[in-house]
Amino acid sequence: MLSLLFPIIEQLEILSRILAIFWGLIILSPYGILICKL
Repeated sequence: MLSLLFPIIEQLEILSRILAIFWGLIILSPYGILICKL
């Protein structure tokens, strides 16, 4: 059972990293635009 869960956990870690980068870009993009305007 555990051997079946390990690949799923690895996939979830990869997904969470992608989501973190994605949300980081969304949050930073308005500030990036403001900095460019300054």
